[in-house]
Amino acid sequence: MSASAFVNEAIKKNMDLSSKIESAMDSFGKALDGLESIVMPVFHEAESLQRRKENLEKTVKALEDVLGYYYVSRDLDSVIKDRPLNIGVDRYLAALERLKSASQFFIRNSPESKELENVICLLEFGIVTLNDEFKDIVSRNSKPLLPVNVTDLISGDVDSEKMVSLDFLPVDKREVLSKIADWLLLEDKDEFMNIYATFRSSALTKSLTALRDYHRSLSLGSSGASPSVASPTLRPKLLGKYTDTPSRKTSKKISSMIERTANKMLVKASQTIEQSTRLGIVNKRGGAIDSKEDCLDEVEVFWLVTAVEAFVKLLQIELKHMIGIIHLKHFKWVLSIIMKESLDLIVNDAEVLAAKSKRLIVKNEFSSLLSMLLVLKNLQLMKKDLDELFDGCSSQVRTKYSSFVNLYCEVSHNGLMTFLEYVRSGSGASLPKDGTVFEVTSNVLIFLEQLLHYVDAVGILLSKDEEYKTAWNLGRSKEEKCKECFGLYLKKAFSLLNLNLSVKSEEYSDACIKAVFRLNNFHHITKVLVRSGLLELLKRASSNCEDDYRTLIEKQKKMYFQCWLKVLNPITQEDLSPVVLDSGKLRDKDRNLIKEKFLAFNKEFEDLSQSQRGYSVPDMELRESLKRDNKEKVLPLYQDFYDNYSAVSFTKNVEKYIRYSPAQVSSQIDTFFDVTA
Repeated sequence: MSASAFVNEAIKKNMDLSSKIESAMDSFGKALDGLESIVMPVFHEAESLQRRKENLEKTVKALEDVLGYYYVSRDLDSVIKDRPLNIGVDRYLAALERLKSASQFFIRNSPESKELENVICLLEFGIVTLNDEFKDIVSRNSKPLLPVNVTDLISGDVDSEKMVSLDFLPVDKREVLSKIADWLLLEDKDEFMNIYATFRSSALTKSLTALRDYHRSLSLGSSGASPSVASPTLRPKLLGKYTDTPSRKTSKKISSMIERTANKMLVKASQTIEQSTRLGIVNKRGGAIDSKEDCLDEVEVFWLVTAVEAFVKLLQIELKHMIGIIHLKHFKWVLSIIMKESLDLIVNDAEVLAAKSKRLIVKNEFSSLLSMLLVLKNLQLMKKDLDELFDGCSSQVRTKYSSFVNLYCEVSHNGLMTFLEYVRSGSGASLPKDGTVFEVTSNVLIFLEQLLHYVDAVGILLSKDEEYKTAWNLGRSKEEKCKECFGLYLKKAFSLLNLNLSVKSEEYSDACIKAVFRLNNFHHITKVLVRSGLLELLKRASSNCEDDYRTLIEKQKKMYFQCWLKVLNPITQEDLSPVVLDSGKLRDKDRNLIKEKFLAFNKEFEDLSQSQRGYSVPDMELRESLKRDNKEKVLPLYQDFYDNYSAVSFTKNVEKYIRYSPAQVSSQIDTFFDVTA
């Protein structure tokens, strides 16, 4: 077969095959069309039935929901009237959600129905029960902290495990409160926040009260004596038993912790205020101030210092406790309620202490002023924490706190001014008969030395006065500004003291003791200035003060040596010529002159010695320097006089006239300023 024939044959077969396939496809298409005409009506009918079913199900569900709303009160009555903790808080909240939905349905569709009344009644009951559950959990777990826990907080002896233990809520109870609080807040029900704040406020107040009662029990253990406010430690004999502790072991633990922490805190706060009780110390009538009502003891002051620190620490913990229970935007509102009662407690005690201090300051008991400054210093140290706590709180608590601070600033400032008046006037203090250091001088120096521990507090108080503003502006940092103001205050105090000493010394009739009195005081002032560190601050306002005091001391020494003139005049005036003495031929006139010289010297020297032994120079350095200077000025002159006349035969009764050799004069001078000599 030829190739063309083969191709033609193949084409023919393909055409036949295509024709058959086309015929088959036409038949299949007609079959599909026929099937579609049969199936589609069935499909549309099925689709319609499905929609009807869904609509029916929705209708049934809606009907069930509606019927459920009508029966929800009956169905949930037992759940709502049970405790949330008994059935589970999640289930209880879900039941409340159903009641809330039912109430919304009836409000929209049947506002006058009995069912709405029943639902609302049960819903309100559930909300009350929810609040009661919240209240019960908070109240059961809001126990006050023992003093041992509070002192641990203050001293910083609280590790992470102890800090966790101070959380008043177990984890499961915290979760319950958090869920209840979230649901109530979404429903605009904020009563739970008042409940929370009330119980936490009570716990905080009881914690502080327990600490205060324990501190006061220390005072009861002092055998009736009011302890010094200045004592740097709480003495063991003052430690009592904590009456609320369940066992002797616990009581001992608390006592130990209180004593340890108290010692640490008060030493830190008051430093060397121990000597402050030596101040002034008598009232204007000269009598000792022994009325218990007019005395400050260390327990009162330490309690107030401790209370403020405890207040801050406990409130900082309260803020942590609120996380997850109180919404952040309500923190400070709730905190204001929590702190109010405790703040009232502290401020009331502070006002009592301030009132006592006022009375004592009027009586020149300036140790009470140091107590005020101790509290102010503590407030300044905690200012950042206190400001953070009070920021955003209610105006009522902020005003209360401000009044507390302002009161102590006012009392302290007035006390500082009263002290200057005391320095100026001496407040009727009597002059020492022996010319020793004046009581006022001693009191002033002791007080100013103790005041060094409160430079910042004093500087800030003084900066408000117009006369101190220039000094305040001299400093670059706050610390330097305070030192400048303090230095100016020292300048005023020492200027008034110097004036007082000069005026008071004029009351002495004898010029010698007048000089001794001034010497004692100026020398004592100089030594204390150098030893205490007051000099460095005083130089800020009076750069030449050290030289000024040296000049005053030298001036008084010269005045003191004037008292020797009566003694030295007889032996330095109207001397006989060496020719007459060497000739051995003395006239009666010459003999009488020599006798008069010796008698006059003896009398004046003995009178001077007698008076000098009655004078007091308590400082050994000054005392020995005066004796040494006396010898250097007197002995050479007397030695010459003695050498010139002792060998001359001017009398048969030598012992009557020549009573003292130079060595005896020296020994006699050694007895000066010694009442036992």
